[in-house]
Amino acid sequence: MSAADIRRCLDAFLGGAAAEAGGGGGGGAAAGGPGMSAKALEAAAARQRVTAESAVRAAETAAAAFKSGNFLGGKKKEGAAAAAAAALRTTVGRARVAAAAAEEFPPWAPPLHALVARPLDAASGAAALPGLPAPAAAKLIAFLSTWVGVYTAGMASHCFPVSLELSNFVPSH
Repeated sequence: MSAADIRRCLDAFLGGAAAEAGGGGGGGAAAGGPGMSAKALEAAAARQRVTAESAVRAAETAAAAFKSGNFLGGKKKEGAAAAAAAALRTTVGRARVAAAAAEEFPPWAPPLHALVARPLDAASGAAALPGLPAPAAAKLIAFLSTWVGVYTAGMASHCFPVSLELSNFVPSH
């Protein structure tokens, strides 16, 4: 993905922050502009809730099976417990991430998930950021802080408090 494409995505997904703050940025998802409409954001949030509920049910089922010793179809082969424990950790991890996507991220975040999940060239990413309006940059940092916290099982939340109001620290022009 090129720097120009990354920037177009950021402008579409975060541009509303600049407009809301009077910064004159484009109307992104948060402003109901070229990003996603409020109805589309609600639909994305509903899909995330369904996915999270399904993942949590799968993790609960896997945990109950593991606790009862009923793994690998009831066959207790050598190494089966270790494999079942690893599979359980993966299932629980997926459920945790799915639940976080539905509960911890703001409603304007779904489009950013797709962008951040892609493997991006560091040089292209760095080239896309200069000139990003300060309110949009603050939203991006808050999103990335939450992302890091979710994917590190909360370890990063001690370093990057998501509740911090970043706009208080952004220099005004």
